[in-house]
Amino acid sequence: MWNEPHYNLPLLSVIPRPLAHHYIRMAGKASHYHELHFSYWGLRKLIKRFELVDYTVNMIKQPDKFKVAYMIPPGSRKQAIAKAVANLAFWLVPSYIWLLRKPGVQVTQSGSRGSLTPSSHSTPHAGPHGALPEIKGMR
Repeated sequence: MWNEPHYNLPLLSVIPRPLAHHYIRMAGKASHYHELHFSYWGLRKLIKRFELVDYTVNMIKQPDKFKVAYMIPPGSRKQAIAKAVANLAFWLVPSYIWLLRKPGVQVTQSGSRGSLTPSSHSTPHAGPHGALPEIKGMR
C-alpha cells in the first residue's frame, strides 16, 4: 500500500521493518510499527492447503457489479492503472480479494437446488438478496 492506512504515512508498509520503526517514531505516530504485511508469495504459501477463488481482477474489471465503484470508478484513469498493474505485475496489487475453501467442502447456493463449485477463474455468485454462497460442512 502506497499510503499506509493505519498511520497515514506514505510508503510505510513497503520499506524494511527496521526503517519503518524509525519512520513512525520520527512522524510521532507510534513507538514502533505493529503491522506485518505479507508479500503475494508469502500469502500464497500461507493458504497453500486451501482452494483459492480469486476475485481481485474481476472486481477491478467490473467495479459496478461488485459494488466497489466508489474505490475504482469505471472508465477512470485509476481503473486503467489498476487493470495494467493486475495484468503486468499482479504481485504489486495492494490488496487481494480471495475466498478460501477447505478442499473437499461443498459450496451450495442458499435457497437453490444445485451447488456452486467456483473454479479459480470463476466470477462470484450471489445468493438470494445478494448474499454470498453458504459453505456447508465447515467446522
